[in-house]
Amino acid sequence: MSKLTKNIVYNTVGQASTILLSFFAVKFIFGKLGADVLGIIFFTTMLGAFLNTALDFGVTSTTMREVASYHDSEPAYIHRLIQTGTLFYWTIFIILGLGIYFFSPMIVENWINLSTLSQSTAVKMLRILGIAAILVIPKSLYFGLFNGIERMDFTNFIEVGITAFRQFSVILVLLLGSSDIFHVIYLYALSYILLIVFYFLFALRFFPIAAMMPGFSLTVVKRNINFASKMTLHTIVMTIYQQIDKLIISKLMPIGILGYYSFAYSNVGKAIFFQNSIVKAAYPSLCALYGKNENTRLLSLFNKLQDMITYSIVPILAAVPFFALPFFSYIFNTDVARLLHLPITLLTFGFFLYGTIRMPQLFATVINKPEVTVKANFYSLFIILPIAAVLIYNFGLIGAGIAYIARIIFHYSYTIPQYYKKCLHIPVIKFYAHVSRLLMLIAGSYMTVWLIVTRFDNLSLFILIGGYLIASTLYLIGGYFMIGDEMRLRFLEFFRLKCSLHLKKSQVEYQSVNTDIPERIFDADKN
Repeated sequence: MSKLTKNIVYNTVGQASTILLSFFAVKFIFGKLGADVLGIIFFTTMLGAFLNTALDFGVTSTTMREVASYHDSEPAYIHRLIQTGTLFYWTIFIILGLGIYFFSPMIVENWINLSTLSQSTAVKMLRILGIAAILVIPKSLYFGLFNGIERMDFTNFIEVGITAFRQFSVILVLLLGSSDIFHVIYLYALSYILLIVFYFLFALRFFPIAAMMPGFSLTVVKRNINFASKMTLHTIVMTIYQQIDKLIISKLMPIGILGYYSFAYSNVGKAIFFQNSIVKAAYPSLCALYGKNENTRLLSLFNKLQDMITYSIVPILAAVPFFALPFFSYIFNTDVARLLHLPITLLTFGFFLYGTIRMPQLFATVINKPEVTVKANFYSLFIILPIAAVLIYNFGLIGAGIAYIARIIFHYSYTIPQYYKKCLHIPVIKFYAHVSRLLMLIAGSYMTVWLIVTRFDNLSLFILIGGYLIASTLYLIGGYFMIGDEMRLRFLEFFRLKCSLHLKKSQVEYQSVNTDIPERIFDADKN
């Protein structure tokens, strides 16, 4: 199994595990402590993610890119890179931590809309969780190191392990009858601390402790300032895009609504864990091929990954509108489920559209042209942000879903032609034709079956499962004839090998037959 394949598997398993573990803790927090506590928890999580991305300045992408390209050939340079990154990230953490501590009362009083909690309790919660949450800032350095050396097995082991500790400990405390909010808050804060500690300790397996200490190298800064500066505006704009809906909701609506929406949003995002796994795992491999000037193999790998991503995410995302009502009714209640169903369905469609542009976006970064994405995102700020604010103000959560789709439509009309002209050098009509065929396939399978299913007076879980399975079968049959010829031949070869193995296993050793389909798909060195 190739490195890329292993990393995709590790990322997929890790993402899927964290999704399952988060469900039960949220259910218990909502049921035992109320919507305000849930909202504060998600608000601090959003705050940490917002500050982490906004103040990254392209350092994470630079670290991942440089480690992937020069870890073996220039170890001394990589050590100086880590030292400089360590100084940068921990300095930002200290400054922001002090800011959160002193400005928490102002944030609670002027921004957060509480329903049941007192302001003093909310301030204390925000200070504890807010400071703990921004530990994701130095953590992103270690995450970039592991991704650069293509050891996502470690990152997923750490993330899943700490998530399991957090969720199980919270559930256990609440099951034991504790009604003290701060028992849960301290456990969340402890999980953030343990996360950074384990990342640091596991990083010592691959890098000397001297490299992990703060330091500064002007040579490192000069060598990477061009790429990092190109990524800076991109990270700031992406931060605004990813968090602006939640920021507006947290201001205009009760904090509990933010908790519902953030949980739903994050889990719709996690529904594309397979896509995220491919993108994260592919980045180091694509960088390595670009660094070696293997342009033919680079483009070949891009095409395979684009096919794999766009077709694989549909059955996963299609499950969201089918099962959102029973799922959110179980986690929260029926009223909340109905409140979330249409907004989450709109978000799901938006996530699908975004999934189709992930690989072109990644390719631009790999070949050192992030300015294509940066310019497009910057221009769209003046168009999409006012639209998003108006939509959310007038239509609430539904407006947030529509705003997300509007953002992707802008990229379809402006950014995609730039990617295909300046980076891929492929006629952009191929992209639009590919997406059009995929949309027709979705309409003929999932949308058609959904319209039939909704005609039943009682939407039981049995009917929903049956409808989803029928729609998925139709989609897979149609998708087989739409995927690229190379991918189709790979799958046919796989099934022939499996059949041959089954018929001959009494005479032929299992090890002599290569049935590693992911490696045959993704290992660019064999093409």
